[in-house]
Amino acid sequence: MPGVADLPLHSGRVPRWMLRIMMELADAIIAYMVEVRGPDSVVEMLADPFWFQAFNNVMGMD
Repeated sequence: MPGVADLPLHSGRVPRWMLRIMMELADAIIAYMVEVRGPDSVVEMLADPFWFQAFNNVMGMD
């Protein structure tokens, strides 16, 4: 049975030094995913709010 999840955005700020690291990590992950799964699959995953939230957690955004 489907449920509801609250995935709020927050107004916090990431320090510049950490943002640079997070961007490099995101670039590497996305490049690998495109190579393995293809660009269409990556777009589908990014469009899924649960997957997108998990991706942000991996990078340290949340």
